Amino acid sequence: MSHLIVLGFDNVADAFRIRSVLAAMQQGEHVLELEDAVVVSRTSKGKVRLHQPVNLTVVGALGGAICGGFIGLIMFNPLMGAVIGAASGAVSGLFSDIGVTDQLMKDVGETLQPGTAALFVRIKMSTSHKVHLGLRQYAGIGRVLQTSMPKELEHELRHAVEGTAPIAEVPEGGERAPTSV
Repeated sequence: MSHLIVLGFDNVADAFRIRSVLAAMQQGEHVLELEDAVVVSRTSKGKVRLHQPVNLTVVGALGGAICGGFIGLIMFNPLMGAVIGAASGAVSGLFSDIGVTDQLMKDVGETLQPGTAALFVRIKMSTSHKVHLGLRQYAGIGRVLQTSMPKELEHELRHAVEGTAPIAEVPEGGERAPTSV
């Protein structure tokens, strides 16, 4: 099951930094699997920009050109096959949307203050405690705007990202253990 997490940042650089940290956790440590990670920023002039790590139109065009070229070889016209394949791949990539829809991200981007950013992350799988430990060194630079995670995981994420006090465990007697701030 995938979870959507939207983090808010006071500047664009911090959003890119956290996206890079999450990507490194995926590639190097394999503690999470990202489906999508898009930075949405609002310029000082109020324009909303989506910073997607992969341009699906270009990927579709390249894939289509290669497939079309092979089909064209079989039909003795590789150039025509590559052209048709690239065009169909580009159209396919243009209308593909992995994870979060562009319209949703743009709508949220319209609510951002100029100069700020949000990071939309769609996580397919994670070892949440390792992700939270990895994010704690950046505590306080962002805030959780929205998440589809269960409440206990959301609290842990808020603690890691926002630097808030952790939620104390409730012992079997039913009273909450005291926390120190």
